[in-house]
Amino acid sequence: MVIRQKNPVNITALLMFVVLNVVGLFSNKITEWAGIDKYTLCIILYLICFLIPTVLLAVMQRKEIKIKSYLQLKSFKLRYVPVSVASGVTATLFCLLLNGAIVMLFNIKGNSTFPTVMGDIEINGVLPVAFAVVLLPAICEELFFRGAYCSQFSDEPRIEVILASALCFTMLHGSLTNLVSPFVCGIVYCFLVYVTGSIWSAIIAHLTNNVIAVTAAYYSEALSVSELKYAIYVVSLIIFFISLYMTLRLFEKYYLKSKKRRKKINKKETNRRRNRQTPFTASFFVLVALFVLKLVFEITGFWA
Repeated sequence: MVIRQKNPVNITALLMFVVLNVVGLFSNKITEWAGIDKYTLCIILYLICFLIPTVLLAVMQRKEIKIKSYLQLKSFKLRYVPVSVASGVTATLFCLLLNGAIVMLFNIKGNSTFPTVMGDIEINGVLPVAFAVVLLPAICEELFFRGAYCSQFSDEPRIEVILASALCFTMLHGSLTNLVSPFVCGIVYCFLVYVTGSIWSAIIAHLTNNVIAVTAAYYSEALSVSELKYAIYVVSLIIFFISLYMTLRLFEKYYLKSKKRRKKINKKETNRRRNRQTPFTASFFVLVALFVLKLVFEITGFWA
């Protein structure tokens, strides 16, 4: 039986979308008024919009499911590191290669900015980028999207939950030029958590994605005019197929183990699955409508 009701994670995602986009629109004025840079603003936003709500959701659900299980903070085995890194590389290179093909096809000029949930940030300074753009987003976003969000609906793989999580992840990140990457990565990270049973695998994959994406953004201008850009594209394609092969082999290896692990559930979790909720609530569709409206504004130039 599927229950349709208001769900705290979809409402939270909706509020996140509103706050992040409003702040993104006025980020320059906010940083000038507060006397802070965009890195500091980014850190504050991740703490307020992701980390604090995730902790509150976990506390709210602690009577039904333990906080550690709700956030998928289970023990992580070192043997899962290769599949986590390989999955991150595969998803990231697929998106970068696709974006690179679009850039070359339409002759779009590169830039040294990195898209975050609040807009583009200039890549300057190793430590600020490492913390505010690479590390913090990977931890905070995974705890919410692959931890709290997925656990709210089911502890086992469900296509609708994976799609809903990936779509929410996309809508909080996405724009006209950044739709494929968050959606593909969102699906890959979900499967990683279900296969390994730990959120840390998704965090490692997300970190891998951020490192590659920041590096690509930093050198994008130089590569766009370099004579080696086609050679780099070919090398990236080869690395992609190698990492894809490794990912598929490792997923196959650990999938059967994950199936056995998911059978070991207690009676309380069984009853929870019988009365499972649908991720497609009213809040979810309001979020979709707002995201479509945002895309329309971008197309017409109003959002800029």
